[in-house]
Amino acid sequence: TTTTTTTTTTTTTANAASTTTTTTTTTTTAAAGSTRAATSSSSAPTSVISIVSGNSNLSLFSYWIGLASQSVRDFFDSSPITLFVPSDDGILLFFSSEEIAALENDQVALDRFLLSHLVLERYTISELLALAGSTLSSANGGVLTVSNIVGSPFVNGIRVTNGNFVGANGIVHITAAPLEGSGFGTVTSTTTSTSTSTSTSTTTLNGGIGGSGDPASILATIAGDAKYSILSSIIAASDLATDLDSTLSSFTFFAIPDTVFESAFDADFIAFLSSNPAVATAFVGQSGILGQMSYSGLAGVDGSSLITLASTFVSVSVSGSEVFIENASINIANIQCTNGLIHVVSGVVPTNCIFLAFSTISGVADTFIAQSASYTLLLADDAAFVAHYGYSELAAILASTTEAAKIVERHCITSLIPSSSLIGQIIATPKQFQTLLSTEVVEFSFNGNIIANGVVLISLDDPEGPYGLLTHHSADIIPNLFGTSTTTTTTTSTTQTP
Repeated sequence: TTTTTTTTTTTTTANAASTTTTTTTTTTTAAAGSTRAATSSSSAPTSVISIVSGNSNLSLFSYWIGLASQSVRDFFDSSPITLFVPSDDGILLFFSSEEIAALENDQVALDRFLLSHLVLERYTISELLALAGSTLSSANGGVLTVSNIVGSPFVNGIRVTNGNFVGANGIVHITAAPLEGSGFGTVTSTTTSTSTSTSTSTTTLNGGIGGSGDPASILATIAGDAKYSILSSIIAASDLATDLDSTLSSFTFFAIPDTVFESAFDADFIAFLSSNPAVATAFVGQSGILGQMSYSGLAGVDGSSLITLASTFVSVSVSGSEVFIENASINIANIQCTNGLIHVVSGVVPTNCIFLAFSTISGVADTFIAQSASYTLLLADDAAFVAHYGYSELAAILASTTEAAKIVERHCITSLIPSSSLIGQIIATPKQFQTLLSTEVVEFSFNGNIIANGVVLISLDDPEGPYGLLTHHSADIIPNLFGTSTTTTTTTSTTQTP
């Protein structure tokens, strides 16, 4: 009976986001008074710290609480409190392993970071939504701006992904990113130091996350934040840097932190992006759209595709209150700039930069834009181009408009061939189709998969591929069906002696 009572009490007081604390009574002959005391103790709600430590996806923040100074831990034990805890995934999206180590070895910085996520009042999700447009004060004196976007609370532009985990001394909400250290906020730096005093200045980069100053341009906002240095270098190498600094047009830009670049690409590809203007322009162009679209505006076009600055398409989808651009979720939203908005995404949006660069420098892109309804594109992604050619040869092709045009034209069929029509034509006998490269054809065959010049097509019938062409995605570069032909020219020189 004692064991049953204890288990029931534990289930009642646990919540979905924390590990259940099980109390086991080992003495079954305890006096009734002792049993009542044990039951009363186990029925008390768990503390906020226990909620955090009991969630496996909050392990980093939990560990940091354990490293905090005693005075900071006292804040976490106080009542009532609201704690905004970034998930492990959210932290790793913005903090490198070196930055994590540095934070853990800097007591002052760690204590400040922890307190920036703590409010010395208790606010449920519904209460936060009711406070939309208002500000809260964090325990370290910071300003937390609350927003209601498509029915979900955002704090300093950062989405609250889950919440209302109630403890004895407060409530816990989980966020998609840290409220401090995710970039585009305020940077504190020590400017002067003497034997008796230290003066510290705080520079506001923009009016975005945690910022209270005047917004800067999209270019300046990204360039001014060290967490986006890779993206900044790619923008600087592109032909769109001036546009993203100008107020003549407005844009919506999907920014990618350094940590995402480093997990998605190796150092060689990042260097290739940053050192080739045409490829950099393709990457930046696919990362932005013309005009301002807020988070709620994007949520309102669920299931649609948007035209990028590179004349390609990106898909928008919504799951609950979470907005995705292609397969990357928006973790930080609505960073206001003088010429548009920035949304920070959790993954890489552009994947066809090399092909787009070839089509642009060769001038074939103009043909695509004008005649998109007439063509079918066979498209391999950047990884396939790198594996097939290597960086040195790719750089050489980028320097030759003729060679770039050949590659693009070889991948473009001069007729519309949706897969349903194509399979019917090739199921028994292979069939050849003319490409834009007039001397070459693509021969399609079928063996359960559609094969193009020996290459498997892995994804079919994308109606909004690059430039709006009907696109079939291939596993590799489409080769010349007949191999590489070599023409040898012999020149005979005759010298006549007078």
